[in-house]
Amino acid sequence: MPVPAHISAAALHRGTAAFSSIQGLPLTIEFLTAFALVLVLEGIAYALFPDFMRRMLALALMTPVGQLRIAGLVAATCGVGLVWLLRG
Repeated sequence: MPVPAHISAAALHRGTAAFSSIQGLPLTIEFLTAFALVLVLEGIAYALFPDFMRRMLALALMTPVGQLRIAGLVAATCGVGLVWLLRG
């Protein structure tokens, strides 16, 4: 894949992380990094608090689908808003 002209050679030598969010490049690395961070946080939660996580899963199974859907939409909206504020 050819490198866009607006990326300097110095940026290329610093590695992918240095220019992965530059406008015009695919955000695949950003998405995979975010997904990896979710896995890290989930893994830490299950490793440190397995009983609590088990209770939360049992509670989620007893919660009506509509309520779970609303909670998911609220969480997703808050997440998008937070990313928008942080990344501008």
